[in-house]
Amino acid sequence: MASLKIELLEAKLTCNLDVATKMEPYVIIRTPFQEYRSKTNAAGGKFPIWTNEVYAVQERELGTDIQIICMEEDSLSALEIGSANINMSEFQQGTGVDKWIEIFMNGKSLGNIRFKSTYSLLADSEKIK
Repeated sequence: MASLKIELLEAKLTCNLDVATKMEPYVIIRTPFQEYRSKTNAAGGKFPIWTNEVYAVQERELGTDIQIICMEEDSLSALEIGSANINMSEFQQGTGVDKWIEIFMNGKSLGNIRFKSTYSLLADSEKIK
């Protein structure tokens, strides 16, 4: 068995979809089994920072392809800023990684999102707990 936690830290976006005010971004991590959604960063703009956004990934999700989507929360609807498709194994290196994931929309880079992961293999004695 293994344990993987992914923490959403910050983003550096190259566009502002909300011309009247600062963007209010949030992030979705979509796996084949479930979806993780961050809180909306109401004053995030192009450089949002998140705190306490940690997701405990289920064992069955390890090694699967996932989609990371950065969204802008609008008063009328949600708009996609950009997305990336990666394999969960990118977060399962060593004891974890500090990684920037580049997001795209229509083939154009629209920024990067930073994640930090913690990965460990559980010993047989820990599986019983």
